[in-house]
Amino acid sequence: MGAGRRTQVACTGTEGRTVVLAVVVLVGLASGSFAAETIDQVRLDAARARAEQRWNEAQFNQLPIAFDRTRISREMAAYSGSVVAFVADALLAANPSRVRAVIDYVNEDIVAFVVSHKESYLCLMAQHYYNFPVPVTEIKNFREPGEAWIYEISYVLVNTDAAREKARIAIPGGDYPAVLSSTREFVKRYGWRVTSQEKVSLGCADRPTS
Repeated sequence: MGAGRRTQVACTGTEGRTVVLAVVVLVGLASGSFAAETIDQVRLDAARARAEQRWNEAQFNQLPIAFDRTRISREMAAYSGSVVAFVADALLAANPSRVRAVIDYVNEDIVAFVVSHKESYLCLMAQHYYNFPVPVTEIKNFREPGEAWIYEISYVLVNTDAAREKARIAIPGGDYPAVLSSTREFVKRYGWRVTSQEKVSLGCADRPTS
């Protein structure tokens, strides 16, 4: 999907750490209703801190910046973990004759969306980590190999569908079509993944993501 990594596997930003995108055909789709539970403030604080940490890991904290081919290549070569650079690299590979259109879409639509929805993203991720069945002391160091990263790819692509289609930019091949198909309903309806383990809502799904 990215330079040197365009196989049926996606890398998490560190060479050698891979996950098969097809496994994100998620199980346990919830009905959208959450049990009424009292919010544990200590757990919420830990979840919010982990969400902010993930924002930085995805390199969203570096935005807005202007991506060009040089910047994208540099991020990819460094395995920087930049979600936007990874998506941009895959789109450039899938649209070799439409470089300018891809770069414009990345900067004007994907970057703009991420920057303008920071608080929504942090709320969604805090809810995600809050509901994970791990002790509160483990939340700050909790890692899902590749999973949050895959959802971030879907998050930025699904929420900028209209702009991408208007620019006639093709989605990459490989696992991208299957992953976007399996995650689109979640992202559009809930903003993020919702599974049967989701017990507490922080109200994020009440705010549109696009």
